[in-house]
Amino acid sequence: MPSGRKAPLVSLLCSDLGRNNVIRLRPVAGALARNFRVQIVGPLFGNDEVFVPLREQLQVEAVRTRPHEEMRFADYRQLWRDISGLVRGDVLYAFKPLLASYGAALYIRRHRRRPVVLDIEDWDAAPFHELSFRGRYGRWRLKQLFRNQLDPVNARLGELFVSRADRRVVASSFLQRRYGGTRVVQGIDPTEFEPEAYDAASEREAFGLPPSTFLVLFAGTAWPHKGLPDLVEALRTLRSGSVGLVIAGSLNRSLEELLERSGDLITYVGVRPHSEMPRLLAACDAVCLPQRDTPEARAQIPAKVFEAMAMAKPVIATPASDLPEILRHCGILVPFGDSQALAGAVRKLQGDRALGRSLGRTAREQCLARYTWEAMARPLSEILLPLADR
Repeated sequence: MPSGRKAPLVSLLCSDLGRNNVIRLRPVAGALARNFRVQIVGPLFGNDEVFVPLREQLQVEAVRTRPHEEMRFADYRQLWRDISGLVRGDVLYAFKPLLASYGAALYIRRHRRRPVVLDIEDWDAAPFHELSFRGRYGRWRLKQLFRNQLDPVNARLGELFVSRADRRVVASSFLQRRYGGTRVVQGIDPTEFEPEAYDAASEREAFGLPPSTFLVLFAGTAWPHKGLPDLVEALRTLRSGSVGLVIAGSLNRSLEELLERSGDLITYVGVRPHSEMPRLLAACDAVCLPQRDTPEARAQIPAKVFEAMAMAKPVIATPASDLPEILRHCGILVPFGDSQALAGAVRKLQGDRALGRSLGRTAREQCLARYTWEAMARPLSEILLPLADR
């Protein structure tokens, strides 16, 4: 960039600042900050506040609007106007093809001629494609049009406009096959994840975790496609007081039911600030990602895999999405929905601590080589700089 010239400003448009939609936004923002100035804009629906785990790490400009279920097309148009009033970027970078983010980007491009980059990290329209014809186009379903942006018909509407973006960025191979674009796999900031900076025994004491139990960590929301019940069933077969499960994430009905049935096996630490993740990872012995074989899991790469790798933790996972590529030589893959195989993998790591340390070292090496903000910055700059110069 010529000396003395200001770096271009990129406006990141989030679809919902109050939910985990911001998880991918943060590493993209961190990667872009190497070559661009960055602005983060998005809505807060109803009484929501900025997503708790990342609240301290994001500087956002929020627009308050109605709760999701009360939104109408007129409300979205007003939301787009309000967002447009805040946006100052040379380039618009919208996360997810949803009404509040991509809809706002297309609205602003129409009125202010800003180029639009669309970032797709999930297949949000997957539920629409599983509905019957009546489920898709019945009178009740069509009444949801332009209401809750996460309703399947509205997610599908956004999918139909994906090709309107000037450039597309996708998070996984599945999404690249479906939507085209440039694949930019998520990464971590190495300065935040330094295994040598933490003492496992001290962190266990701080989190109230048992000192000698082999602990498996599950971090995230217990959605059905995450496969948490399969992991609980697996650990139940190993139950001898020497194996435990640590869960960090928001509480929903699925997790409440698991805690009611298997509370003796599970230590639930609640929703934690993202800044505490290195400490929690240091306190545990392994990380498990027991994804099920669903459309959502095929499209999505769990962000927690990179944090586990950076903290040199062995990862047990199913072959969902790009996990076989990411965990090659540094993780243990088991078949979908196979609790016995999950139990066997945990037993293997519990009985061979040297294997776990070896897998963890390789995982960290591969993460630092391929999955960092610096690695993300290169392809993102190649996409955005020509658009900014335009």
